[in-house]
Amino acid sequence: MQRAATVQSEIAAWCVDYIAKIVELPPSRIGADTRFSRLGLDSAIAVNMMVSLEEWLGVELPFELVFDYPTVSALSEQVANVCRQRSVSGRE
Repeated sequence: MQRAATVQSEIAAWCVDYIAKIVELPPSRIGADTRFSRLGLDSAIAVNMMVSLEEWLGVELPFELVFDYPTVSALSEQVANVCRQRSVSGRE
C-alpha cells in the first residue's frame, strides 16, 4: 500500500513537471486539482502527455484516462491504480 502512494506521488510530480514545461509556468503554480483545460492543455497536448507518461512508466495506458480524470491528482491516482493492477497481474 505504501508503494502505491509513492508511485502516485511520483506520477503526480512527473505530470506537474510536464505541464509546467508546456504552459511555461513554475511547477509550484500547477495545482494538483486544477482541471487540465484551465491550465491550457488541449486534447492534442493531453494525448501527447499520455504517450510520454506511457513511455516513462513502461506501461500502456488508455488515452481516455486524461479526459476521465482531468486533474493531476485524479489522473495520477488512476494511473497508479492501473500500474498496480498490471503489476499484480504480471502484465507490466
